[in-house]
Amino acid sequence: MNSLFDKLCERARDEEVPHVNVAEKTIALIEANEIHTGWFWDRPLMWVAAFSSAVAIPLVIMAFLFNHDLTEPLYEISQAISWAM
Repeated sequence: MNSLFDKLCERARDEEVPHVNVAEKTIALIEANEIHTGWFWDRPLMWVAAFSSAVAIPLVIMAFLFNHDLTEPLYEISQAISWAM
């Protein structure tokens, strides 16, 4: 088992790695993609997120207020039961 593994290690060490330079093409693609998709996708999503946040904040406040008002009778009942015990 070790001899097979050692042979594979030797073959891997003997293999030559091809020299490929993709940095310039990759950077050009990234820059082109940022220019192309930056305005079209980011702006509408930004406005949707802002609108969602503006609607969510009052809804969360109302939910806390309604939760307090709706659960107050249950709190009073549980306090009466615990006092009676």
